[in-house]
Amino acid sequence: MRKHDLIDRIQSINATASEAFLTQFAESDLREYLDHLLEVQLAPHPTARAISLSELPVCRPAQVPVVSAAAAERIGDAVDLSLGGQQMALAF
Repeated sequence: MRKHDLIDRIQSINATASEAFLTQFAESDLREYLDHLLEVQLAPHPTARAISLSELPVCRPAQVPVVSAAAAERIGDAVDLSLGGQQMALAF
């Protein structure tokens, strides 16, 4: 694999790595970094596990009450988020 091909493959896995940055490295270093990325990409995280949909956080539009104030004190915090311009409330 040529240097340009290595850079393309690295960027397909790590989009934050700019071409200007990667071209500074020798082909052998890029190959080693690509091997590392592929290893990490394929290796499961030690605490990874399958979860059911019921375990995922609940997201609702912010204008819909997530929980009452009393319930929020019992179950934890509700966090307001803005995702793509839409206000969302995330309850944990």
